[in-house]
Amino acid sequence: MWCSHAAEIAGPLGADFHIGLNPSEFGRVSNVVPPPPLPIDLAALDPESVIVKTFTGPGPDASAAWTAEWRQAENGAAGGHGNARSLARIQSVVACGGEVDGVRLLSPDTIALIFEEQSNGVDLALGEPIRFGIGYRHRRRFPSFPRDGSASGAAGVDPRSSSTPSGE
Repeated sequence: MWCSHAAEIAGPLGADFHIGLNPSEFGRVSNVVPPPPLPIDLAALDPESVIVKTFTGPGPDASAAWTAEWRQAENGAAGGHGNARSLARIQSVVACGGEVDGVRLLSPDTIALIFEEQSNGVDLALGEPIRFGIGYRHRRRFPSFPRDGSASGAAGVDPRSSSTPSGE
């Protein structure tokens, strides 16, 4: 079921976070800094391996995020625009059991699924062990929303302290 992020999540929480940015807000956005090259010699690996297929497939250059088309796109997986305060506000819903300041967005059962391990094993693209719940990577100290891309660091949620620490 489709959800209007502004009407159903950001708005009720008072979070200045946008999926699909109005051109009038472009002046508030900085350009993504391209990540450094991968420290992997892909030519030395099996061309049929998952890691080679993952990192050599067509993908947008970081500069694609600088365009009006990208900023206006309603792409929940890669098109969020906000600041640390807005991200922490939204993630606090998970850290606080599904409800913040009287606004309930997730049920206790949904929160339980986030923290219940759903998968655990070596990621074939990254070559490292990774554990996941529903929508969140389970890290050493607390589950984190998978924001490990070029535009941001990890955003974590810790229900033990009802906090949203960043990084690991």
